[in-house]
Amino acid sequence: MFLLYFVPYALMVGELGAVFKESEGGVSSWVDATMGPKIAYYAGWTYWACHVAYISSKGTGGLRALAWAVFQSVDKFDAMNTMLVQGVTFILFVFFCWLASRGLSVLKLLATIAGSTMFIMSILYILLMLAAPVLNPHANLLSVDLSFKHLLPSFNVNYFTSLSILHFIINLSFCGGRLRENLALR
Repeated sequence: MFLLYFVPYALMVGELGAVFKESEGGVSSWVDATMGPKIAYYAGWTYWACHVAYISSKGTGGLRALAWAVFQSVDKFDAMNTMLVQGVTFILFVFFCWLASRGLSVLKLLATIAGSTMFIMSILYILLMLAAPVLNPHANLLSVDLSFKHLLPSFNVNYFTSLSILHFIINLSFCGGRLRENLALR
């Protein structure tokens, strides 16, 4: 899956970032340059709409991870009142909005801390993966069926009701516009 999705996606984003170096709007700027301002507006709106649910879940995900770090279990978090969890999440959201309003230097510091932490955790993950057989020599390995039948996605009409399909359509139309632009240049 890594080779089929992430590598081509990274190459496309890298190419588009290199072609549109002066653009500061990311995907919306790229779509604007290839397909026009109306589609770029739709791309920006869709990108925002798809990420509203994702961003809003980050607060509760962070609280759940904190509960795991403190109590070594999420049972206490799961037993908490939903209104309390929402209230604490809202307070965290307002705090981070306030923090972001302090300026770019604070955001750069937070990005540096987050990036360094992710790098360290990635290294720890690799080390723990290598150490797992030593730490638990009697563990059973799971067998995963990677046959073509199991790699094919199943078609489900319910996916058409989610916002992710909008995100997919914008990406697809954007790639089509980029292809059209490349063909016009030749």
